[in-house]
Amino acid sequence: MVAQQFGADLSSIILEPVGRNAAPPIALAAFDALESAADKAPLLLIMAADHVINDVAAFHAAVEVA
Repeated sequence: MVAQQFGADLSSIILEPVGRNAAPPIALAAFDALESAADKAPLLLIMAADHVINDVAAFHAAVEVA
């Protein structure tokens, strides 16, 4: 699960209930990140649910760098 792999709180994950249009949940996530980040620059990781990640360590390293 994403939350466990990145140490995120489950309440910080916004999922699209039906795969139709990703723009509304992405906008909601962006507004939520801006509101909760206070004085820090917010960070968002937006991915499609059907990605296959073969090299998990490299993926984690790329996310950390980004």
